[in-house]
Amino acid sequence: MSGHLLLYSPKTKTQLPVGQILRDALYHVTTASSRAEFESYAPHRIWDCLIILGGSPSLLHQLSAITPNQKMPIIVILEAHNSGCRMQFLRAGADEILQRPITGKALLSRLRSLLRRRRAHQEFTLRADTNRALGFHEAKAVFQSKPKCVVIQIHHDQTHAMLDKFHALKEYSL
Repeated sequence: MSGHLLLYSPKTKTQLPVGQILRDALYHVTTASSRAEFESYAPHRIWDCLIILGGSPSLLHQLSAITPNQKMPIIVILEAHNSGCRMQFLRAGADEILQRPITGKALLSRLRSLLRRRRAHQEFTLRADTNRALGFHEAKAVFQSKPKCVVIQIHHDQTHAMLDKFHALKEYSL
C-alpha cells in the first residue's frame, strides 16, 4: 500500500528515523520542519496522511487550518513524558495518538488501518454518487399518517339530514 505522506516535525533529527521507516515501506514521504515549509507543500498535493512528531494541540489546529478541504487522517507521535495532552490532540482533530518509543510495525499498522478506512469511505461515497447519477437512488419513503376515523353520535331523527350532508361532500362516497 503506497501513498503520499506529509511528515511534520520542528526537530529535523526526529524526522529521520520515522521518515526512513515509511520510505522503506514504499511510501512517498515529504518532510516539513517549519510552518512556512508546511504551507509551501500542503496546498499543492492531496495528501494521504499527515504525521506530526511532537508539537502541541494548537499547532495541530494551525496546520489543519492550512488544509481545510483535505479530509486526511492525522497521526500524532508524542514523547513519553507528553502523554497527558492525548485528549487535547484528539479534540483538535487527530485520528491516532502514538507514544514513543514506537516500533516500525506499530506505526505502519496504524497508518495502513487509517488509510484503509479513508479509502473505504471514499469508495462508499463514490458508489452513492454513482447510484444517484444513474437514477438508482430512490427517494426515501414519505412518512404517511394513518387515516383518521371520526365517530359521530346522532339521534335517529337526524340520520337523513346528516347523510345528505355527507353526500354533498365530493370526497365522500358510500
